[in-house]
Amino acid sequence: MTARQTGTTLYRGLFGLLLAQVLVAVGILLLRQPGGVPPMLRAKAVAAVGGIVVAAACGGWWLSQAAHRLSATSPATAVAGGLAASLIRLVVPLTLLGWLQTDWAGGLVSAPLQGFLTETLIASYLVLLLVDILLHIAASRQGRPVVSSREST
Repeated sequence: MTARQTGTTLYRGLFGLLLAQVLVAVGILLLRQPGGVPPMLRAKAVAAVGGIVVAAACGGWWLSQAAHRLSATSPATAVAGGLAASLIRLVVPLTLLGWLQTDWAGGLVSAPLQGFLTETLIASYLVLLLVDILLHIAASRQGRPVVSSREST
């Protein structure tokens, strides 16, 4: 894979993740309207959660693409980069989800808002995880060399 193809893959991936998050945010705002959470607060909650999750997803995507470039020359560094990318994708949303389940978070936000934040976080994370998997499949197929089915003798 050339440097130009790698850059294109990186930008397409970032664009895909951002587009998916925008669609999830719009869907949540249109379809989910819990009682006890004013519309303006809902919009702020979706924006905050979406920003956190998409930042983790884009950071993980960027790191995995950087690690992929090193795979031919330094396989150990590529594996470490891939593991670090997975860790970024997982730790940030799970930390927020864990915090939302604590009593301290319950004291700062109302119960309906806490439930809405949790639902928004889970929906955003799962959609971005799906998009990330699809992007990795597409990127891995794009960089494969074409191999003839018959050997020439």
